[in-house]
Amino acid sequence: MTTVIDKIASLIANSLLPGEEPVTIITRKLVLHVAKDTAENSTGKTIQIGNSDFTIPSICELENNPNCDTKKVISLKAAVTSFPLYTTVQGAGNVSPQSSTVRIDLSNEKGERMSITDSSTPIEITIKQNSATNVKSYYISPQQRSSSGLAFQSLDITKDNVAIHIGLVPENRSVQFMVFIGLSEFPNLDNKSWDYVQLIPANMSLASQLNETSDEFKQLHQVFLDNNKVNNTKGKLYIGIRQCELSEVDKFIYGVNDNDIPKNQVGWGVITSNFSITTSTSGCYFIEDGGNQWSSNGCTVGPKTDIRQVQCFCTHLTSFAGGFIVVPNKIDWNYVFSNADFLSNPTLYVTEMTIALVYIVAAILARRKDRKDIAQIGVTPLPDNDPNDKYMYEVIVFTGMRKNAGTDSKVSFILSGDFDETDVRFLSDDRRKILKRGETDSFLMAVSRPLGQLQYARIWHDNSGKGKFASWYLKYILIKDIQTKEKFYFICNRWFAVEEDDGQVDRLIPVAGDEQMVEFAHLFSQKTAKNLSDEHLWFSVIARPPQSRFTRLQRVSCCLMLLYLTMLTSAMFYEKVPSTDSPNAIKFGPFYVTPEQITVGVMCNLLVFPISFAVVTLFRKSKPKNKRPSRIQAAIRRNVIKEDVSLSQVNPQIGSADFKDSSSRAESSMSSLYKGLDNLTVSTRTATPCSKPGTPHSAISQMSRDKSKKSKCQMPWWFTIIAWLLLWISVGVSAFFVTLYGIQFGDTKAQKWITSMIISFFMSVFITQPIKVFLMAIIFSLIFRKADDEGEEATEDEDECELYIDEEWLHPPTDAVSYGAAKPRKIAYRPPDATVLDQARERRLKELKMYDVLREITFYAFFLWVLMVISYSHRDPNAYWTKLSLENHITNPGDLWVDLRKATSYDKFWNWTLTGLVPGLRANNWYNGDYPFGQRGFVMDRVNRIMGFATLRQLRVSSGKCVLEDIMKNVINECNIEYSALAEDTKTYGTGWTPYNETLANTAYHYQWRSASDLEGNFFLGPMNILYGGGGYVFQMRGSLSKLEEDTRQLMSEGWIDKYTRAVFAEFTVYNPNVNMFTVSTVLVEFPEVGGILPSWRFESIKLLNHHANALVFQIVCEVMFLLFIVFFIFKEAKKLWKERMAYFNVFWNCIEALLIIFSIGGTVIFFYRLVATSELTTRFRESHGNKYMKFQNIAYWNEILTYFIGMVVFLASLKFLRLLRFNRRMSLLASTLRYAAKSLTYFFVVFFIVFFAFVQFFYLVLFTQLKDWANFIYSAESSLQIILGKFDFRSMRLISPLIPIIFFIFVITNTFILVNMFLTIVIESFVIVKADLEKQSNEYEIVDFMVKKFKVWTGLGSTEKDEKAPPTPEYLNNELSVKSDEDYRGFSDRMEKLLLSISKIYFDADRVESTSFSQTWKAMLKDNQLKSEFLKHKRQGRGVNKNDWINYGHH
Repeated sequence: MTTVIDKIASLIANSLLPGEEPVTIITRKLVLHVAKDTAENSTGKTIQIGNSDFTIPSICELENNPNCDTKKVISLKAAVTSFPLYTTVQGAGNVSPQSSTVRIDLSNEKGERMSITDSSTPIEITIKQNSATNVKSYYISPQQRSSSGLAFQSLDITKDNVAIHIGLVPENRSVQFMVFIGLSEFPNLDNKSWDYVQLIPANMSLASQLNETSDEFKQLHQVFLDNNKVNNTKGKLYIGIRQCELSEVDKFIYGVNDNDIPKNQVGWGVITSNFSITTSTSGCYFIEDGGNQWSSNGCTVGPKTDIRQVQCFCTHLTSFAGGFIVVPNKIDWNYVFSNADFLSNPTLYVTEMTIALVYIVAAILARRKDRKDIAQIGVTPLPDNDPNDKYMYEVIVFTGMRKNAGTDSKVSFILSGDFDETDVRFLSDDRRKILKRGETDSFLMAVSRPLGQLQYARIWHDNSGKGKFASWYLKYILIKDIQTKEKFYFICNRWFAVEEDDGQVDRLIPVAGDEQMVEFAHLFSQKTAKNLSDEHLWFSVIARPPQSRFTRLQRVSCCLMLLYLTMLTSAMFYEKVPSTDSPNAIKFGPFYVTPEQITVGVMCNLLVFPISFAVVTLFRKSKPKNKRPSRIQAAIRRNVIKEDVSLSQVNPQIGSADFKDSSSRAESSMSSLYKGLDNLTVSTRTATPCSKPGTPHSAISQMSRDKSKKSKCQMPWWFTIIAWLLLWISVGVSAFFVTLYGIQFGDTKAQKWITSMIISFFMSVFITQPIKVFLMAIIFSLIFRKADDEGEEATEDEDECELYIDEEWLHPPTDAVSYGAAKPRKIAYRPPDATVLDQARERRLKELKMYDVLREITFYAFFLWVLMVISYSHRDPNAYWTKLSLENHITNPGDLWVDLRKATSYDKFWNWTLTGLVPGLRANNWYNGDYPFGQRGFVMDRVNRIMGFATLRQLRVSSGKCVLEDIMKNVINECNIEYSALAEDTKTYGTGWTPYNETLANTAYHYQWRSASDLEGNFFLGPMNILYGGGGYVFQMRGSLSKLEEDTRQLMSEGWIDKYTRAVFAEFTVYNPNVNMFTVSTVLVEFPEVGGILPSWRFESIKLLNHHANALVFQIVCEVMFLLFIVFFIFKEAKKLWKERMAYFNVFWNCIEALLIIFSIGGTVIFFYRLVATSELTTRFRESHGNKYMKFQNIAYWNEILTYFIGMVVFLASLKFLRLLRFNRRMSLLASTLRYAAKSLTYFFVVFFIVFFAFVQFFYLVLFTQLKDWANFIYSAESSLQIILGKFDFRSMRLISPLIPIIFFIFVITNTFILVNMFLTIVIESFVIVKADLEKQSNEYEIVDFMVKKFKVWTGLGSTEKDEKAPPTPEYLNNELSVKSDEDYRGFSDRMEKLLLSISKIYFDADRVESTSFSQTWKAMLKDNQLKSEFLKHKRQGRGVNKNDWINYGHH
């Protein structure tokens, strides 16, 4: 870039003529100045370019040649950049990022560069900083050493050839310090060894007269050592401080009489004042020829250097830049160890003890949880396993992390494969609770033979859990074939609940294929859960997977190590990076990253990441010293009852398998496998814990080993010891240095540092790290799409036992009954009863609604309490009395001459101003004539302090706005209109409203119009319904009482109020410290165009300094809680609005909730605006000691709006409580009545308002000119409503017009007797209908009955819920199935016998039939049917039947 600048400057210089006007090019980042003239005209003067300037000596001094040619032509080329150049060369780190770069070159007439080195007079260059460097001030409570008599501070000098700046300001302005500087060693008073000494302030008498913010004051309190005095010293610079005795004030000067400083004496120079200290270094640097290095040779830092600029004196020309490096105020080791007591650093030690205590408690709990996790790793054998079944499957169930995802219900399932299907199986464990939220449970299932490739699983539960534990959220199920190591996934991610999802508790889940395993939804949930529970170091302490070898105790210890390492890096670089913007920053929209921030970030990560990563990796990858026993073997031992069986005995008997229940397809499928096994070579081996001696390896085990995956990279068990050593070494070292840094910071700075650490810690744990987890899960789910293997780490840490094919039972049973437990009766799949599910769903929904109601009532009652606390904290019971007292002092009610209400003319107004207002604004002499000492600024009551000063503000109308009627123009010269914003006069006038003359300047302040923004004013609505603006002509009521009276009389004599005046405001604000209240006073006197004067006033006592009360913390906590409530309401209602769309607004209570949120947000915004505005005005009052203009009317206006908002919030919140009473029968009946009558009432009110406003218009038009109650339409409507209520002044109305009594009578009859009674009739009729019709009533009161019933059960006051049918259990279903079958069979036989008996009685002899058995009766009926058929046959053939034949038939 410098090459381009040089070329541009050279082109410009070549085009210029000597003596021609210089060329200056100005851009946002660069200013280029090129001039061409003789040497005597080009040098020896100061040139300012951009934000920097430089002074070049004469050409002879530059060349160090007294006989130089001053007439020769030279070109001056200077460039100033707003950022440092050459940022990548050596020494660039010394240059401040905020520094500008000044480049100065001189060239001869040929354009050749002149070499300027070792000039006799240095070139003065002032380099501005683009932004003031953030130099921190440290508040010090000095600890003086008795051995040396000094209090020591130290400064680290890390840069070459720098100047030192030390600012020191005593808290007590009446003391003077003696500051000793020692380079590389401590100053010593006894042997008078120091390198520099200075008094602070340098001139005590002058400093006492200066303002603390002035540059001269700062100069007197600064110790400056230029780079020549520092003499390129690096390392420690020691600062010794002691207080001057009275005899030493302004006595000693360095190098003159500093040798007369007395030695250290006991009780001499004791420091009695705390002080603030700032330390910094600065330097002047130039780029050497060739542009490859920044150097400071030949440059000296000047005394005018401060945080805004660097003054340099250099003896050569090139590119210059300033360095201003902020160095933290570090304390030496001696100071650290001498101030390491607890009382000096309570915050540091309490924090470290708290961390240690929390770690100990967490470590104990983590260790206990680790022991419990061992039980979670185990495999539970299913209780319905048959001891004769030898084929094993591991069933792993993953319960979701949803709220209330765990269940106590009994879960059943059926697995179906290519070869076979299981019976109904149950998941249960009598030793531990299973199917908990977020847990993984393993079960061992035994079947008689392989199921083949699994196809689907049917899963359901009996909904027997209590309350929220009846529901279950299943993520997925993993089925492992123990023999073949095959895995089958059944992905669900659905609820089994009557109140969630689709309300089903029975689902058919197909086996997941490869596509389902890599779907985004499944992978994302799997990755997120795993990363949060295992990879997130802090969360995994609680949610660690039980099978992980990285224990909870190790995780807690790693958290401790990470915390201390982070604290160490934070302390090392605390306040090292400047907060201001840098020209070298890398910007991303509104964000930017400076090189310093990047460097600090990289260094912090280099310190923290390698150690923490190494320790965590060692813990994760180190194998256990002794492997755990096989989970499968332990489960099989639990599976066999009464007899001990080894793992090898449950091997499927492939060679002699007899599948009695198998189908032909299954037998043919397995035959090929059997034949292949016959050809395998069988070898024998010695005995093992899992086999008998000499048993051959099984074929399936051999295949399993061949298919086994390559083991992951693991480390020996003793690497865990190395990890523990690294961990505790890191904790010890980092804790040691953290303690040192904390002592160096001091307690005040340590509090800020620890607070920032806590905030960053919680931000990292709860925001940054979870976001990183989710982003990584999204990336892996979308890009890599690889399913994780579950439980592989647990399998690697277990013993492996092989299966053998020739082993038999150690104690083979003689029959199924004599060995172990009998196999449970098979239970066929029966789908859940829809009726039972509906009943359970209704009961559960009632429970949920009951909990919602209780939660809503409790939550809302607490919210209402917080709201009431905040609302009434803005109100003070003293407000009315404060307002009344001041109002009486100003308006003087009842006074014969000074009563403001009687000021009805110009003279009376001025009389009130002089005798009422002006004396009321000043504290007069006491009743005994004493002068009111100490009450300057107080008003007449002596308890209210005026804020600033009072003002009289006049609003006028411009002349010529009114148009006279033609008939009156000869009689009247002028008319004036009423006030409006368009008619307001805004001109500047001379004294007495004469025309303004700029030449004579005949105006005064109160004749110059000021806008509303200038006066910080706002609109004001007067009693005549005129909206007045916030600007106008202002008279400042300042000075003593006598001067104020004199100025007011002068104002009156000038005719300040005239015919164009429409309003005069007297405005002021007072503060009563006794009750901590401001009273904003506004007295308005209107001068309407109709003539006369209309006075009014408004005194508002408001509480603006709420947070200065005794209950500060409590009030702030309540306000924060209110904001949290509002955020919760916003989230809840936004979610409901998104779900219901526009139907959301059809519900009345939703509208109430929305209005509550809107008014709460509006009130919150106004509250913070009022807080900021009040802070600005009180700051102005404090800085000016109450002598500046300040107007609180605008704050009072917004405070009034805030009052309305608070009132609406309280109103709506209280109104919402009616909704909580909807469960009461009578309240529900009332709401139902209004809802049923809504349509009729709507029509009624249409008719009512038409009739009502017809009368209102008549009364208004007839009475508004005579009576005040009917002066406008609003008043007329209010008075008409009062007539309906029976409150009216009929006599005054009757005197106005003879028509009034007639219309009044009609109005009363129509509205009071007819319409009002119609309204009552509609409501009563609706009430009767709703009360009679139960369907029109709300049934929500049933929840109350349900709640009362539940409460009685919980408290034992009522009976248990025996009347409710309990869900059927598996045992019940098992027994019920057989019993019901027998009962059904017997019942069927009895009914058939009764049927046949009844038929027999009709066709046969009853006596004979009753005496026979069922079989005999059946035979008789069959024979009878044969005879009857023969008889009918004869009859159809036409042959007659005689009597004997009929008798014979009867006998048969």
